[in-house]
Amino acid sequence: MFPNLELIFLASLYGSYIACVLLLASCLILITLLLTFSLSTFSVVFIDIFTIFSLFSQLIGSIKADVDLGFVLLLCMFLQYGISGVSALKPSFHRLVFLLRLKLQDTMNRIHAWLSVAPPHQKISAVNSSQLFTKN
Repeated sequence: MFPNLELIFLASLYGSYIACVLLLASCLILITLLLTFSLSTFSVVFIDIFTIFSLFSQLIGSIKADVDLGFVLLLCMFLQYGISGVSALKPSFHRLVFLLRLKLQDTMNRIHAWLSVAPPHQKISAVNSSQLFTKN
């Protein structure tokens, strides 16, 4: 039918093979360029972010140190007020203990007086005040 049809077919196969190899090479070059561009862009962004965050971290470190110092000063202030409050309450606490001892002594005197004037059938053995506060 057509003369040299196999040669035309072989030439088209060879041409498509060369076109495929060139297309594959150009795709690999484009992918390589895209990866290098992405890598360089991300490295620049990473360096910029690192610089910004290092400045920000220094600022945060300074703020953290100021907050820690503020907490220490608040703790010192509360301790000062607490110590002065306890030292102011100490005499009133001793006074309260003294008043309780007076009331207890008055109550014990009344019990002893009641025991001494009670009729014989209601006599209860006298209780020593030291026995009231000792554990059995």
